[in-house]
Amino acid sequence: MSSDKDDDSKDEKEQDANVFARDLLIDPDVYQNILNDLATTAQEDISAEIRRQAARNDIHPGILAGRLARESIVDYRAVAALRK
Repeated sequence: MSSDKDDDSKDEKEQDANVFARDLLIDPDVYQNILNDLATTAQEDISAEIRRQAARNDIHPGILAGRLARESIVDYRAVAALRK
């Protein structure tokens, strides 16, 4: 039987692993620059801008679109085609 302390430790390790993977896939400084550029992008142009940013930063558009949707920066339905 595991204790709450063990569960908290596992949760913390899982969170650390998630942050590591997130930052490995998209460098935090690059991501911040992308967010700054997207802030001035019209909603109807968002998919095209994600494609441009992904190409410019050597990131698969699905990775970028998925993260933006997960963090509620963009509506997941608006970028669903990019995540395939």
